[in-house]
Amino acid sequence: MYLLIGVWGSSSDFGAFLRPKEYGAMKLMLYLVAGSILVWVALLAVFVEGGTGTFSLTDLETVQFSENFQRLFFPFFMIGFGILAFLWPFHTWSPDGHVAAPTSVSMLHAGVLMKLGAYGIIRVTIDLLPAGAAYRMPYFNGIKHKN
Repeated sequence: MYLLIGVWGSSSDFGAFLRPKEYGAMKLMLYLVAGSILVWVALLAVFVEGGTGTFSLTDLETVQFSENFQRLFFPFFMIGFGILAFLWPFHTWSPDGHVAAPTSVSMLHAGVLMKLGAYGIIRVTIDLLPAGAAYRMPYFNGIKHKN
């Protein structure tokens, strides 16, 4: 994505400030790498804790992870995939990336990348760590947890 925007993108002049394409490309790359690192750490933890010797979701869904483990690693998945899916307040990469990107790259962002983040939240995060989701979701909805 960095190369697609940095090489073929376009800079924007909004009068009061200039937004170079390299800025949008770098911001997008830094945010996506940060989210990917969070997901990677959580995946490694699930792999080790699961003890199945595989990353297969169907095999890992049969493992009963402890409630403390789920509470600890649910935010890693949620925030990591949420960055891809335009989760507030980590969404600031998207407007800069879309403005600087060529139309086809912007469509790739909206049509694949952001949907992949939403799919990861639903399919991976909530399915693998349901107790963590039940405990942590009120924080993401803006409601305090009662415990």
